[in-house]
Amino acid sequence: MDYLAGICEFTGSWLLGNKSRFGFLLNIGAGLTWGYVAIHNQVYGLLFVSIPAVIINIRNYRRWLKERDIEKVMEYERPDDFLIG
Repeated sequence: MDYLAGICEFTGSWLLGNKSRFGFLLNIGAGLTWGYVAIHNQVYGLLFVSIPAVIINIRNYRRWLKERDIEKVMEYERPDDFLIG
């Protein structure tokens, strides 16, 4: 299970570097998997890393979506470039 978490985390970080939203989702999945590994193996200190990582990734994903939506709105609200007059 820890291999899966590691692969998800590295792949998610790679995708984030390519500006793909799926990177956030993979990192969230990795954080949840690390949480499972921590509880299953009784390595509770790992929860101090995995739980905040999941929360931060959810926060960043929401901010990324909001910023993307604002950019789309700004595209449509530009002055009429085609009207000359």
